[in-house]
Amino acid sequence: MQVNGALCGALSVSMGLVLWPGAEGRAAAEGPADDYLSGGLFDRIEAYTLAWGELGIDTAVRPTDGRAPQPLRIGDRTFTRGLGHHASGEIVVDLSGEFETFEADVGVQWQDGGTGTVVFRVLADGVEIYDSGTMTERDPARHVAVSVAGVDELELVVTDAGDGITCDCANWANARLVRGTQPSRAAAERFDAAPFGQVVKSDPARVAGTQASRVEEFPAADVYLTQEILPSRDGLYAVPQWPDGRGAIGLQWAERRFVREVGICLPREARTMAGKVRAQYWAGESLWQGQWQPLDGETVFEGPWLVTRAFWRGDPETRRRGTQKIRWVFDADALPAEVSGFRARTRSRWREVSLEFRAAPAGPNAGGRVEIHNGWAIAAAEPVRVVNWDMAQCLRVTVRATRPRSSRSDATVLRLTCPDGAFALAVDDVLEEGWAYVPAFGVLVADATRAPSLDAVRSQLSRVSSYLDQVRARPDQTFQQAMAHVHRDVQDHGPTMLSLACDDCKFVADEDGTLGRYREGQVHPSYEIRATPQFGSTAAKRQGRRLYRGWYPVPEITFADGPVTYTQRAFVAPFGAPPTDTRVGRHRSIGMAQVVLANESGASAPVRLALEFAADSEPRLALDRLADGDGVVALQGDRLVALFQRESGPELSVMTNGTRVVVSGELPARSSAEWTLALPGWTVGAGSRAFSGRAQERLADTMAYWDSVLGSAMAVELPDELLTNVIRASQVHCLMAARNEGDGARISPWISSDRYGPLESEANSIVLGMDQFGHHAFSRASLDYFIARYNPAGFLTTGYTLMGTGWHLWVLGEHHSLTGDDDWLRSHADDVARVCRWIVAQRAKTEGVDAHGERTPESGLVPPGVVADWGMYAYRFCMEAHYCAGLRDAARALTAIGHPDGPAFAAEAEAFRDDLVRAYRWAQARTPAMRVSDGTFTPGVPSMVHCFGKTGEFFAGEDWNRSWAGDVEIGPHHLAALGLMDPASRDVDGMVATLEDYWFLQDGMGAYPGEASRADWYHLGGFSKVQPYYTRVAEIHALRDDVKPFIRAYFNAIPSLLNCENLSFWEHFHNTGGWNKTHETGWFLTQTRTMLVTERGSELWLAPFVTSNWLRPGMSVSVRRAPTRFGPVSYVIRAAAENVIEATIDPPVRSAPEALVIRIRHPRGRQLKRVWINGTEHKGFDPAREWVRLTPSRERIHVRAEF
Repeated sequence: MQVNGALCGALSVSMGLVLWPGAEGRAAAEGPADDYLSGGLFDRIEAYTLAWGELGIDTAVRPTDGRAPQPLRIGDRTFTRGLGHHASGEIVVDLSGEFETFEADVGVQWQDGGTGTVVFRVLADGVEIYDSGTMTERDPARHVAVSVAGVDELELVVTDAGDGITCDCANWANARLVRGTQPSRAAAERFDAAPFGQVVKSDPARVAGTQASRVEEFPAADVYLTQEILPSRDGLYAVPQWPDGRGAIGLQWAERRFVREVGICLPREARTMAGKVRAQYWAGESLWQGQWQPLDGETVFEGPWLVTRAFWRGDPETRRRGTQKIRWVFDADALPAEVSGFRARTRSRWREVSLEFRAAPAGPNAGGRVEIHNGWAIAAAEPVRVVNWDMAQCLRVTVRATRPRSSRSDATVLRLTCPDGAFALAVDDVLEEGWAYVPAFGVLVADATRAPSLDAVRSQLSRVSSYLDQVRARPDQTFQQAMAHVHRDVQDHGPTMLSLACDDCKFVADEDGTLGRYREGQVHPSYEIRATPQFGSTAAKRQGRRLYRGWYPVPEITFADGPVTYTQRAFVAPFGAPPTDTRVGRHRSIGMAQVVLANESGASAPVRLALEFAADSEPRLALDRLADGDGVVALQGDRLVALFQRESGPELSVMTNGTRVVVSGELPARSSAEWTLALPGWTVGAGSRAFSGRAQERLADTMAYWDSVLGSAMAVELPDELLTNVIRASQVHCLMAARNEGDGARISPWISSDRYGPLESEANSIVLGMDQFGHHAFSRASLDYFIARYNPAGFLTTGYTLMGTGWHLWVLGEHHSLTGDDDWLRSHADDVARVCRWIVAQRAKTEGVDAHGERTPESGLVPPGVVADWGMYAYRFCMEAHYCAGLRDAARALTAIGHPDGPAFAAEAEAFRDDLVRAYRWAQARTPAMRVSDGTFTPGVPSMVHCFGKTGEFFAGEDWNRSWAGDVEIGPHHLAALGLMDPASRDVDGMVATLEDYWFLQDGMGAYPGEASRADWYHLGGFSKVQPYYTRVAEIHALRDDVKPFIRAYFNAIPSLLNCENLSFWEHFHNTGGWNKTHETGWFLTQTRTMLVTERGSELWLAPFVTSNWLRPGMSVSVRRAPTRFGPVSYVIRAAAENVIEATIDPPVRSAPEALVIRIRHPRGRQLKRVWINGTEHKGFDPAREWVRLTPSRERIHVRAEF
């Protein structure tokens, strides 16, 4: 989900300072205007990213809401020249070896708040040459002067200082480049991208891409906006003529190209075509979104070549982003029959490298092939792109490759085809360490000038273990260790939403004690009525906040003021029906705050309790004293909206002033007083007191109500009290965030307490998690809510995505599998079938063949779309996986109830899966392999069909500067998590390795700098760094039966988002985004259920991932009423002695699994020696894998395991 305003970003860590001698402390020298990056050298800026706003030119960063930018100011100095930036981001400058020095005065923009903290870094050709350390808003400008002699590319980088990006406006004042006194070195020839794109045709009359919004069906006519053209035998390209007589031909790339010059070779003198052929570029987010624009620049005639040198002055967004298409449109009277060539020179430049290729011994005739993308092999006659390789021999090739740049769009990539598959390697990655070894294919590629032998590389790597191998070798991670290393105290801030289960009447209790009746429809809380307390004098100190008795939805806040403590408990009490009647709509709600003033000292002490009432609607509030003087009522016209009164203790003075009431006086030694605030959740007359009641009784009713709500659900008791309470509270939070319609007939599962609503995508984790904990009525009514919103065409959206259609069907199928509720499914079967038919129809839209007559890579997929906030349309494997899994599981459910279309949908789902895997392998063969922690390379892990590399590098700065989450949170690993790829396959090995060894250890958004995570990889790894619960790595570990990695991933993710005071989850780190983000809570519940109970085909596994630390002597793990596909199951595992662990199992009786398997792990790692079942010795156990296989029974089973 989106993080609003300037509260999103990533972190970095300060590095060592490398300064140009004498630079520190000097002001930048004044120079000619054309020396400044904000002036005459602005065209040298090739790209920039920033986490908020727009780049300021001679101003501070420009707000995007229309406000005028502030003047550049650092400390007490104002600057007229410079660039206004914002962390986290970078400015990329092309130097081409022409400059000697970079100078600037850097610092945080003065905003009177003292909040911003920034680190400024300067990189020259990827090497850091300056680091400012952490700078604050109060620091004076710091002068930078660094040598850039011989440098091709300069990167000006700003990162936050580990505390989020709020107010991190970063100024590069007086940023200028000084040319050398010696002639600059000759720049290498620029890279020509034309040979590495497709030559395509497109309708010149169509200037815009798809007009379908993110929540509209994608039109079939928009799927293929261009079509490839092949050359004739003599290398010429026919220019197609369209109905209006004009012609158009051009180039298209998967990559975004930063084009400097384009050209087309015509059949006659180009000058004769002046004014009759126009170069255009594609300006837009994706291949499908955007429009054709005239290419602004200088037109040059070079014989038959018509050349346009691009300026990009009128389109800074495309200048920053790059373009994926160029075309030339010909007037009807100037249409050539053929053209002979194209040119598309970018900002990249060439170099030559010599590479050596070796392979492990293979069978006879093991032939391979090396295709060079964005480069050439230098052969005797002429450069070639493809080299054949006898893999039994060493192959040496001289490659013309592009030089390294911050943008990887032009990076030279080696695409290797082997007998058992294909993969790719980036030349830059090979040269970084001098070699790259891909064990999945047994191939070593090395710098020929320093190439090691294959045996030497293997010997070296044999001494290194991957992070996951080290996890498997270590003792289990513990929740206590994870909390100590991962949790950040800032997560403990934030409000708590309170209500009855799924009730539309909501209250909010803030951490300062404010209690208010919530007004719906506001991102930030707005209130019908609220009361803000002041406990004691101004010297009173907050002592803490927690949930009453560990998990009840009763935040308890304590303040201390001298000898007096003030304890407030806020809760919502049921009114009007017995508290054990938990049906939605049976109760009215009363928001209550019980305040206890206690003096534990031996002398009387002054006390003071003030309440300030406010309302965000008319009529105005008025306070009226109670007749007995022991309190007040708050009135809005003839409505009573609040009652504040004494319940016990000595009489105290009650004074009112406008909307403020103050209770004060002396509290005797060792005594207490109790005052209660009540906010009725319905319209109450001014004289009514029917809702009033003693707070302690109302609190007892509230506890009884929630005991009853959870009474039929899965119950978990763990040795870890905090985690046990988080599990209980998580169910309550999901229920309190939800709303209802139709008098409770349908549940609206909100994904956060105060924002976003019931998104058709993220709400599914709540439905699934609650279902797996036994809240079947809640999940069924939530599914009903979405079924009622199926579009007539057959898709589902509530305004966020279409992808939720597939996610919803998957969860619907899981619900039927878990509950066996055939009657419910039959009542919706035709609607569900309609949605399945819609997915089938979408697949038909993408069916196509290329110019060679082969099926296109995207054939059989659902048309491009979005997954989350990022609006760029693409064939994302995450999106496609959810559509495919949804079709598969809905088909399975429909088949189970005998629906006639079920088998056909199942066949479609299988074909969909085959097309998905085919598309993935096609993209993987073009995506560079990645180095992982053991030094090897694992085959590429593409996130999209047409993205051949890291998403954050292909689409830098997109999605609020977090496009890299496309490889992680919404990456291709969902194919494995959803069961569409074999979890033990080589493909999934690579997915897991890149997540665990690379992505989880990069800079986080708002917390967890990459350097710190890599230094403490065991504790700060195992979870992703934008939105951890979007990433399904724990589920993949479970599918692979990888016990210790699952335990680590499960424990490490929880503290990253947990508010330890109210036991809810935040959306993002650093308490940003939605609070009580129940989408995260739902996945936490699902992972918890997987830890305790899981189905594997026709087998039921108990305690599959329970940590051995919970089975020390005297400890036990208890699970009751866990729903499964076979019916509810209960068990208790207890450590009876040092070397004896016992288990009692009440098996499911709805249907018998083929096998019942329980995992029993000794806390000291000892292996099972003997097992008894119901007193009889049993041989069906595996000491190495720590499980005991049982014969299903309808009777209670007793297991005794000795170690």
